[in-house]
Amino acid sequence: MIRKFDLYILRSLTLSMLVVLLCIVVLMSLFGFIDEAQGTGEARDFLSVALLVVLSIPMQLGEMVPYVIFLGSVIGLGTLSSTSEITVLRVAGVSQWRIAASASSAAVLFLIVMWVVAEFVGPKATELASSFNPTESSTKVGRGYWYREGNIFTWFRDIEETGEVTEIKQFEFDEQKALVRATESAHGTPLSRSHGWELIDVRETFFDLESSTTQLSSERLWNLESNFPSFRARVRRDPEDLSILDLHRHIDYLKNEGLNSGTFEIAFWSRLTTPVAVIGLVLVAVGFVLGPLRETGMGTRLTAGIGAGVFFGYLQQTLGPLALLYNLPAVLGVFVPIILMWAAGTLLLRRLT
Repeated sequence: MIRKFDLYILRSLTLSMLVVLLCIVVLMSLFGFIDEAQGTGEARDFLSVALLVVLSIPMQLGEMVPYVIFLGSVIGLGTLSSTSEITVLRVAGVSQWRIAASASSAAVLFLIVMWVVAEFVGPKATELASSFNPTESSTKVGRGYWYREGNIFTWFRDIEETGEVTEIKQFEFDEQKALVRATESAHGTPLSRSHGWELIDVRETFFDLESSTTQLSSERLWNLESNFPSFRARVRRDPEDLSILDLHRHIDYLKNEGLNSGTFEIAFWSRLTTPVAVIGLVLVAVGFVLGPLRETGMGTRLTAGIGAGVFFGYLQQTLGPLALLYNLPAVLGVFVPIILMWAAGTLLLRRLT
């Protein structure tokens, strides 16, 4: 049953989280603006750089949300403790677990809103930002992209927002890994009713043991076995810039092709387990404020909160690659830091009994 103090804690913590979020967004925008302004030799006006920075924020918020919630919880609960409101609740018989539950509900509600922004607004904003970034566009267009399905290896220069691919080269191998066909095309137009493209101005060269023959054609189909709508995002973006659904699709594609999907699995499980990690961090925040940091000032609480958040972040960034290095399941590298946070939070709360 929700009581007035639950709503009061929820409102207080949500306000603290919003303040922390605003501070982090301002800092991210400032450093991002400086980085973008100095990152290229081309002269760009203030508005274009500012727009690029703003469009990159929604996706970055997805990575910062656990720390925003944790710091917001420490500050919000610390404020309530400083005004003796937490003490009044404890004297009235409200257990530390009930306070933790109220704080967790605030964290989950805040996380849901941020998740919607990161999952639905973030990818589109990132894609739009890349189209406004001349440095990134020229770098990616210069190197092109490789894509494999079965025995066919495809290189293409770029894929536009419309889905059109440019400058395609395909190499098909037989079971003995001998080249049997090489295909070149100026560009490919996406087909509305098919999972692929119509390649235009096609030049195909067929190889056998003794000779090769060349065939010219005005068009040829290139069909995908993997998910077609997410193709552009999957080949152009890093794992942390993909939505959960696109990560899942790309992991399936990599496994079907016998390729290493570890990096994408870490990103997928990290995103999927964010709610569990956030609740663990809230337990630690409640344990800190009601326990060892009860009589300390806001500066000490902030320092302890930032230290705990940094420790959790480094633990996540370290154990994930270590799991891949020793061929352990990627999910193990994601869950170990979360389990440690839950254990630390539970221990702190149990000591208050």
